[in-house]
Amino acid sequence: MEPRVVTHEAFRVVGLEDWFTPERIREIPGLWARFDPWLEGTLEQHATEFYGLGQGEVPGPDGTPSLWYMAAVRVPPGAPVPEGLTARTVPAGTYAVFTHEGHISTIGKTFDAIFQSWLPAAGLRPLPSPGWERYDERWDGRTGTGPVDIYIPVERSAARSG
Repeated sequence: MEPRVVTHEAFRVVGLEDWFTPERIREIPGLWARFDPWLEGTLEQHATEFYGLGQGEVPGPDGTPSLWYMAAVRVPPGAPVPEGLTARTVPAGTYAVFTHEGHISTIGKTFDAIFQSWLPAAGLRPLPSPGWERYDERWDGRTGTGPVDIYIPVERSAARSG
């Protein structure tokens, strides 16, 4: 798969975050389940696109290398942050965009292919900052299926830049 490379503006999200060791990765759907009550209440007015932000190999609260992950919704600048949630600004930058097709339970295979094959083949190197999954109107949360766009912050690899 050849990624689309785009320049994306910064944007703000509000959501629920946690750190996941490799043994706990399967618990990410539970984070979304804990976030759902806010989507049905306080954040309902903003809930048209959902974002799963993530960054791997970062020290978790106990120092163990972990995946930081946030179930979030995009909000306008200055929107209030409900108690118990966190606001983050996703930085502007260059991103490789891939589309995961199929059931969400197989998204890990898509991520493996992105980092092991597709990015190197495209001459791109991931940057050490959060990427994100974008769940829009194509996504069916009831069935766990539908296209999910995956944005990975990148730069050209030195071997292919010249």
